Amino acid sequence: LLDGSAYFPQSVASGDPRPDSVILWTRVEDAAAAAGDLELTLELATDPEFTAMVELDAASATIAAREMFDRCAKAKVKGLQPATTYYYRFVHN
Repeated sequence: LLDGSAYFPQSVASGDPRPDSVILWTRVEDAAAAAGDLELTLELATDPEFTAMVELDAASATIAAREMFDRCAKAKVKGLQPATTYYYRFVHN
């Protein structure tokens, strides 16, 4: 994948970790996009190369970055395994 730093100037963040869930956050900028909401895809894997993808439900996998919230997006990912390292990224569609 291409470097997404141009679209995600604040990078990504996580918070409120629980044994089986976490909240993931980002903000997307795209000067070429028309006004309105943007759609992001959240990808989760158990390896940094993203070859061992974790299946997410549709509500967690597709995230709306709403213009009314400055195109910030967050998702609560549930059903995680305790004591497991996960890697995540948002993809601008």
